Amino acid sequence: MTLGARLKQIRMEQGKTQKTLSEILGVSRSTYAHYEMNSREPDIETLKEFARYFDVSLDYLTGKSEFRSSAEWLLNFIKRQQEANPELKVSDLDLPSEE
Repeated sequence: MTLGARLKQIRMEQGKTQKTLSEILGVSRSTYAHYEMNSREPDIETLKEFARYFDVSLDYLTGKSEFRSSAEWLLNFIKRQQEANPELKVSDLDLPSEE
């Protein structure tokens, strides 16, 4: 999914108009509309502001991941592991460290 499609999806889920969202995020409505149409790309600081406001990861926002957050990814990972091995306990998992 493209950044523009993701922005539109999240905005619509929240029931907000482009105008309202552009005011909240501090960009003009036309600039925001260009982001949704993929005819303009926001700078990294604007992307980070969008991610903070929508409470999603940059990977999700830019279409690199289908998981909105690291926690969602981890829960999905644990669920898949437990489906493969019903006897598995979370303490048995070899989870990556945050280094």
